[in-house]
Amino acid sequence: MRKFLSLLLAVLMTATLFTIPAFAAGEYVSDSDMSGVSYTQGTNSWVVNIDPAAADTTALAATAMSSGNHTLWAKKNAAVYSIPLPTVPEGKMIGTAEFRVSSRWDTEATAIAYSYKMPGEHDMSKITIGDMQKYIPANNLGGGEYYLAPVKTGDEYWYSTYIYRNRYDVTDYINECVTAGQTNVYIAVAHSSNVKAYSHDKEYRAKLYYTLEDVPALTAVSSVPEADATGVYPIGNASVTFSNVIKSAVATINGAEVSASDISISEKTVTVAYDLGLSQATELVVSVKDITNQEISYTINFTTDSKYKYYDDSDITGIAGMNTIIADGSWILTYDASAEDTSALAAATASTSADSNTIGNSKKAIVYKVELPKVPEGKAIDFAEFRATSKYTLDEQREIPYAYKMPGQNWDMSAITIADTQKIIDGSNL
Repeated sequence: MRKFLSLLLAVLMTATLFTIPAFAAGEYVSDSDMSGVSYTQGTNSWVVNIDPAAADTTALAATAMSSGNHTLWAKKNAAVYSIPLPTVPEGKMIGTAEFRVSSRWDTEATAIAYSYKMPGEHDMSKITIGDMQKYIPANNLGGGEYYLAPVKTGDEYWYSTYIYRNRYDVTDYINECVTAGQTNVYIAVAHSSNVKAYSHDKEYRAKLYYTLEDVPALTAVSSVPEADATGVYPIGNASVTFSNVIKSAVATINGAEVSASDISISEKTVTVAYDLGLSQATELVVSVKDITNQEISYTINFTTDSKYKYYDDSDITGIAGMNTIIADGSWILTYDASAEDTSALAAATASTSADSNTIGNSKKAIVYKVELPKVPEGKAIDFAEFRATSKYTLDEQREIPYAYKMPGQNWDMSAITIADTQKIIDGSNL
């Protein structure tokens, strides 16, 4: 009996050395799901100030994280991590890349919802609050030019009651940084409510997991206009879409180099602005380099149309004897038949923004002042056409159907009244 009691006491004492976890660990507990996958580890981490109410945005923003966790106050702070970029052999590119870092809160496991990219190399000891606010708009978390990716959420990413393993897809960003020749990648994370971020070397330290794949061959996929097209408008944009994301491009038209200001790149598409003659046989050559430094050239042969269109007045460009005079004044004019006080002033100078110059509904018009041409003795006006542009919405355009004359040249638009305008424009009989 004494031996049994001694054995039981020994078992009970041993049991006090172990703890039972409050939450069963998922496969992401210690990144065990990534067993065998290549990774690099975080080397530095900082808490940075992004507070939109900061009094001095030129003040230094970053404080290096010491070991442990650091509170990111809601919409006021973010955490920045520096991780060495992987070495990518020639002929290979990043296939997938996932950034992982841990966070916690004192009442429940809390993810850090948003990740942001910070392209380039940074001296965090010199970065200012204003600098960080360019990367992370605290009043628009989850948006902005540098927004990278949302956190992946789910119960399986907890590994205790309070701690969360955050995961972000950063594949495209890592490829950008590798192509740019960077040594390190900088990733910032932020949340709209309070959360604690762990430093780069604590709680299953910050890691960048990645895989490699063969670089896909660079090819041209499509073009506008298509090869050998005819009747192409002489003024416009040509574009070529390629199979890979394009890093740089140059172009020639009929052997002449196209200005860099007329070439734009959007992901895989290169656009070239042109202004050609009528019935012009054209050879456009677009030469590109993709993000893996592959290079190809693509040629489009097309012929321009034999006539111009009206929307840009190009139909009258170059016509012998054709002259143009540009309006030098414009006003929004009220002629509303229901106006209570017709002695009120009727004109307001038109804004430079078309969105501010709404007319119509039998109430308002727009007036333009144009200097008359000088007509030599023995000559008369043979042809005269007035042109003005209007808009409605992004998806629909509307013309201004009626034009009215205002004879005479002594109009003082600052003194014209609604009564005066009603004599010119009958709103009930447009």
